[in-house]
Amino acid sequence: MQLSYFLGFLKHALYTFRPLSYSEKAGISEALKHISRKDAFRLKTLVRRKILKIEMKNMPYSALVTETLKYPSCIALDDDRKIVACDFNSKIKESLDEKIQEEFKTNAFDKTISLIAPKIVGFDNIKKAAALQLFSSDPFHMLLLGDPGTGKTDILRAAENLAPISSFGLGSGTSGTGLTTTVLGNEVKKGILSLADGGLALIDELNLMKKEDRAGLYNAMEKGFITYDKGGHHYKFPANCSLLASANPKKDTVIGNDMFAIKKQLPFEPALLSRFHLVFLVRKQDIEQFMEIADEVLTGKHKEVSKVDAEFMKKYVEHARKINVRFPEKFNDDIKAFVLKVRSKEKQMLFDVTPRFVIGLKRLIEASARCELRDCVFKKDVERVIEMYVRALKGVGF
Repeated sequence: MQLSYFLGFLKHALYTFRPLSYSEKAGISEALKHISRKDAFRLKTLVRRKILKIEMKNMPYSALVTETLKYPSCIALDDDRKIVACDFNSKIKESLDEKIQEEFKTNAFDKTISLIAPKIVGFDNIKKAAALQLFSSDPFHMLLLGDPGTGKTDILRAAENLAPISSFGLGSGTSGTGLTTTVLGNEVKKGILSLADGGLALIDELNLMKKEDRAGLYNAMEKGFITYDKGGHHYKFPANCSLLASANPKKDTVIGNDMFAIKKQLPFEPALLSRFHLVFLVRKQDIEQFMEIADEVLTGKHKEVSKVDAEFMKKYVEHARKINVRFPEKFNDDIKAFVLKVRSKEKQMLFDVTPRFVIGLKRLIEASARCELRDCVFKKDVERVIEMYVRALKGVGF
């Protein structure tokens, strides 16, 4: 046994002074981009002693997230050193994620849009709004109102897939109790809105929810909490979340272009509509768009977002939402001028222009800065959001 130990010691001692191969040097050079020089010296020693080896592995993220194709990974050649390999890999991953975030932020807005329902052709403006809604640290409520079979549900599901905190519910299967709370015997638990506290609540086919059941939305959308009374007990749950909902008109399909006629087709009361910061009127695609969709389906150009890409986005959004964004006063005049223009056409629009409209506009502008990991609003954020609003409002009478 002593001889075996001695031979093992001698083997490692001899390896300590052996020259590294070209591939070993290349692997250490790549690892050095992500670890300290002290760790690099230790790694070099372990590689030289053939305790660890470094392999370049394919990046799990798609080109939508990063242009980096490979990354270094440490593999233990000695079972007793697997923990050491894991420690190096953990440091490499942490550094790699930081570098990819820095790379991603330079074009984060367009990349995030590309990750929202990539199989749905068109509706780019809705995707832009959904992308920015993810980065709003304050509640921002948005409604997709219009024709069935246009992809509204896909956009909701895509947003759910990228949000760090989310909950999804169907208007046809969600009672007021399930929306606000879930009651199991004498136990009262959080419902859809409370489960999305600090995140995004998604409700598909809101029009199918009964009027009395929709009442639970009011407090959550306005005040950020919900209440429930049962058996002499008063329950209050936080529900400080953004809401992304879809709804069909009364006769399923939007008929005509006259806003007064369209208002009569709304599936719920104006009081609820007014609580949304932004409303999109969604119409079926024209022939040209439909044929483009058919081509996409047949060729399969756009694939589903991978789980690793979605996980990256969740971490990125979570990090971005913590940034406290400053809003310079120099942009106030731009906001006021736009709001005044919208207010002047209020009578011919689908909804009234209230202070809530201004609040939502400001929150989305801040979200635009946060999307690129900035702590201050730039001119391009104001222009980006106003342009998006103009396109959205054209569909509702602007």
